[in-house]
Amino acid sequence: MKRTYDLPTWKFYDLLMMLGSVAEISDMLRAKGYAAPPRTTIQGWRNRNLMPANWVPVFLKMALEKGFIADIDDLRMARGPRKAPRQRRAA
Repeated sequence: MKRTYDLPTWKFYDLLMMLGSVAEISDMLRAKGYAAPPRTTIQGWRNRNLMPANWVPVFLKMALEKGFIADIDDLRMARGPRKAPRQRRAA
């Protein structure tokens, strides 16, 4: 099934960079009572600009509390111009 909408994209890399080093992030999570994932996992999220959905609210709350962002939309990537659909080649 063809998707007829664009998914929003987020700057998770920027969010993780705002919060500090991998060690600092790990310490912040433990201070808040969470079992921190391995540091290599956090580094992988940073490298891929991806984060599991379970962790997004935790990191957003930390960024809001520290004043790094005022709103979730501060992390939304601007969408570029929409590409024209690819034309099929004649057989």
